[in-house]
Amino acid sequence: MNPATIITGALLSQVLLSVLMFVAASIMRAHQSRTAMFRGEPIQSEYSWLILTLLLVSVATLVLAHSMSSLWVGLFQNTTFDGVPDRSATLIVFLINILITTLLVAGTGGSANSPFQPIFFLIPTLALLLFESSLRVVTYAAIVCVSFTFLLVHAEPLHEAQKRGAKMAYGFVSIASLAIAVLIGLLTRICPGGMC
Repeated sequence: MNPATIITGALLSQVLLSVLMFVAASIMRAHQSRTAMFRGEPIQSEYSWLILTLLLVSVATLVLAHSMSSLWVGLFQNTTFDGVPDRSATLIVFLINILITTLLVAGTGGSANSPFQPIFFLIPTLALLLFESSLRVVTYAAIVCVSFTFLLVHAEPLHEAQKRGAKMAYGFVSIASLAIAVLIGLLTRICPGGMC
């Protein structure tokens, strides 16, 4: 598999994952009462900042990857910088995905109630589809399992006012996670001649 194809697939998956998270956060915000702050209900404005951080850091990391260097090498003409190694770039991106997803799940009711919970299981799947090594896929899965289990046991329940929006966002995130996994799988799969 061409390394540029893998990095491009990772870039596409990061943009789609960020859009998915932003739409889910917007669904939850749309179902939040305008007077929530005055009634002591949790306010969900910080989620957009987490999602924006994920998008900016992951996209910048992937764009600066060695396989993408042909796009920007002219900017660094008199230097020896030839890009972040592809393997390091994908490692950074997947670890950031796990961290941001953990923070989103923790802030929205834990593993049992959070609409962001399906993203936990999308991350190792994307790693597998983007040809990460077996050790990395297993490592990502183990970190996700620890985060999921910890947030299942030590989660604060959602406020009653948030449950309707969370349910709708959960449905969206679940279906969109499946769509992203299928799309990235179709774009990166290797098929023997005429079999696909």
